[in-house]
Amino acid sequence: MEEYLEFQMKSDGWEIYSKSITLDKKIGEGAYGTVYVCKISANILAKTKYACQKSRASLLDHNEDDIINVAVKLLKDGANTSEMKDFREEINLMKGIGFHKNIVNMIGCSTTNKPLCLVVEFMENGDLLQFLRNRRNKLCIPKVDGDSAGNFIYTTKYKDSLETTTSETSNRGIMPNDIPVDDNGIITPDDLLSFAWQVASGMEYLSSINLVHRDLAARNILVG
Repeated sequence: MEEYLEFQMKSDGWEIYSKSITLDKKIGEGAYGTVYVCKISANILAKTKYACQKSRASLLDHNEDDIINVAVKLLKDGANTSEMKDFREEINLMKGIGFHKNIVNMIGCSTTNKPLCLVVEFMENGDLLQFLRNRRNKLCIPKVDGDSAGNFIYTTKYKDSLETTTSETSNRGIMPNDIPVDDNGIITPDDLLSFAWQVASGMEYLSSINLVHRDLAARNILVG
């Protein structure tokens, strides 16, 4: 208990009362924490610092009574002093990152009472590596003459998405994701270009606030 009090953090605009979070199912486990899909009401979400940073327009899509899925990392029972310190530093780092469309954003945390937890956006399609492997037989690449790499060009649809980016959106470093994967799961060159753009956009944002990922790989990229 004394160790917990030592690392207890001051309540701020990120704090979410732990009883407002309903655990659903376990989706991952790390060295000092377990990750769950959890549920939280839109009404609670609207009061968080996350809601202030996120586009108001997107929040209007939900009614106050709606239940939203989030991902929650819980500090494991019996965590030692070093693990508590690492968890606190992770939360503080996430608080300082801010909001960007192409990163997994912090929604809130619960640090004034046990269990300590970090709440982030839930990416329902898992990691990019498995996402692509599951669809490897549905990759649609048009036939071209000669060297395929040299003939891989922006399609008209992708060019249009670039040209219609507003100056306001461009200034914020956000690229509209209007090229969803086809309903039947087929991945097109447009999709691959969109994936690459979104990853680059997220990394550009982190670089702009003097952060480096250091382990950028498909297994560490989550798909919403």
